[in-house]
Amino acid sequence: MEDVFSSIREMKAKEFPIRKVPIVYEDTSCSVLLDFLVEDKSLVAMVFNHTNEFVGILTIRNLLKLISRRKTEITEVLARTHVLSCITALDLLRSDIPIIKDEDKIEKVVGLMERYNTIFLPRQVDRKSKVEGLIFFEDILKTLKEKWVGSCIDMDD
Repeated sequence: MEDVFSSIREMKAKEFPIRKVPIVYEDTSCSVLLDFLVEDKSLVAMVFNHTNEFVGILTIRNLLKLISRRKTEITEVLARTHVLSCITALDLLRSDIPIIKDEDKIEKVVGLMERYNTIFLPRQVDRKSKVEGLIFFEDILKTLKEKWVGSCIDMDD
């Protein structure tokens, strides 16, 4: 059993899948972003500048905060819709989320997810490559479960 825990602690980010998510540019308007995320059925997008450098993450929650209130009159909704065309991805993104490298160990990855209160982190293969996608906590759990179940089956043999 200790071998299983030891091998899990040694797992690195590269052992978990990278999810490709929509990419948008920092000057994309919120109204376009909302359409884009709804059309793509995605709750998150990676934001890049026009030199293709990663600048942050934008979630559907960031957009919903702009237009949500308990009691909203139709005139307010129309006014906010106009505002959505003036606000860009750069105005709403989270730029504080760290980038995970393939060689980062699982403890670091999960620790950063907890510290930054997020269920995903951007991931790049190495320091020279660009961010390729996101690593999700759900995928970490699935991989760990498979590893755990596999080790339990091996113990039965």
